[in-house]
Amino acid sequence: MRGASRFFELALPPAPGSEAGADLTPTRARQILQQFVDASLAIAPRLLSELGQLINILINIGFMLFIAVFFLIDPRSYVQASLYLVPRQYHRRIVALWQAIYATAVTWITTLSLSISVTVGLVLVILGWLLHMPNAIVVAVFAGVATFIPNIGAFLPLIPITIFTLASEPRRLLIYAPVYLAIQLFESNIITPTLVKSEMKIPAGAMMLFQLLATLAFGALGLLLAVPMFGILIVLVREVYSFGLLGLRDTGLAVHADADGNLTLVEVNAEPPANVPFQE
Repeated sequence: MRGASRFFELALPPAPGSEAGADLTPTRARQILQQFVDASLAIAPRLLSELGQLINILINIGFMLFIAVFFLIDPRSYVQASLYLVPRQYHRRIVALWQAIYATAVTWITTLSLSISVTVGLVLVILGWLLHMPNAIVVAVFAGVATFIPNIGAFLPLIPITIFTLASEPRRLLIYAPVYLAIQLFESNIITPTLVKSEMKIPAGAMMLFQLLATLAFGALGLLLAVPMFGILIVLVREVYSFGLLGLRDTGLAVHADADGNLTLVEVNAEPPANVPFQE
């Protein structure tokens, strides 16, 4: 193990009986072992706590996807059940509201899938194929799963990158880590915001603010669900308040900015509602 890499050679003490470790006495060996045990006991609670939080996040991700898949597979049953909770005159409005929520959920899952595909593909091509990083497939899968966690998830794959690199070629960590961070910077600041803005019509700045508020209110679960929560909140405000109470469904409003930065109001035709499978 000590000769596997320069890192382990410097980090681990020489083995008893070797030339460098000839002066290692039983007392010194016990002291080294005791220091190792004390250090392990000192960091064990913190590591277990961090591991527990990571497992909790992964469970929340699985639970969230489980619910989303069930809703997307058979949305009619949920829509029909909700109709028995409101008066008959509101049934068409409730169906239109569910229609918009369904379209938002589909768009979110599609956007997330594209973001994961881009992350995994870039890691495999750049780090695995071009730079020959060890265990690139494992790192790519880890990076794809971490994409579920906005902002913080971008840094989690640095853990397996560091472990795999230190075990083989420690000096190449100075190459792999910056390249991976550049990939994540490109994906999280260009690809994902562009997809979210174009597909879900959510401004990137407003999304970051809502992520902060959701994290403060609900913790890790709020961070995971910030994007779909914000998308559904926009749908509710638009359908219930703007279209329902204010009567702006048939009026398309747009703000135009000229070259000098002057803002003007432009009225356009509103887009028809999306066609989804459970619309009556």
